[in-house]
Amino acid sequence: MKLAHGSRRHGAMRPLKATSSSPSSGAGAQQSSSSSPAAVSSPEAVGVKQRVLITGSTRGLGLALAREFLARGDDVFITSRDADRVASVVAELSRDADGRVAGIAADVRDAVSIERMATAAVDAFGGVDLWINNAASNGYAYENLADADPSTLEEIIMTNSLGSLLCTRQAIRTMKVYPGRGHVFNLEGAGSDGSATRKYAAYGHSKAGMAQLAKTMASENKDSGTLVGVHTISPGMVFTELIS
Repeated sequence: MKLAHGSRRHGAMRPLKATSSSPSSGAGAQQSSSSSPAAVSSPEAVGVKQRVLITGSTRGLGLALAREFLARGDDVFITSRDADRVASVVAELSRDADGRVAGIAADVRDAVSIERMATAAVDAFGGVDLWINNAASNGYAYENLADADPSTLEEIIMTNSLGSLLCTRQAIRTMKVYPGRGHVFNLEGAGSDGSATRKYAAYGHSKAGMAQLAKTMASENKDSGTLVGVHTISPGMVFTELIS
């Protein structure tokens, strides 16, 4: 684990932009939609420093988001399964971020690993204001479901579906204490609107559940008085390792 410690004094949400209800109403927010990866924001505050945790943030869209938040003056927690890659990215980003970057290797398929990640983020920055569930897999396979390797299907569903559930669960548990409110964003993708995803059925299946999860969390958090918004966001077509 390699951590860089940042400021402990922060406010609520700001960056990127999305439209959804605010946890200040007592409800978990529902669904957001945008065609831009720079589209995550909170209705609470503009120009306020945030503590941001991004899963799958050592490459691709996750890394691009990390750079954007750092450019805006926020603290960013980096994480992926690859410990060496996490250490490398933390070191690289820290050169221009003045201690505003920390990170730890974590597996979104494992609840214990996720809890350890959340604890490390709190230790580094004092809390998490914005949690982005970006980690995802398509198995790097393009084939009909009938021809798919079961291990590939398991990898996709465990990472995308179970991973989003476990991370959303932990994000709510963490934010309820540190700092008592926050926002969680689950990324949509092909299949989120219920359309066919020929040749990558498992990926589309996993993404189709994101909107339903946001609606369910809106109901649960409202009933429990939890001030954590759970949203979805669609970055549109982004050319990363998943589709290259």
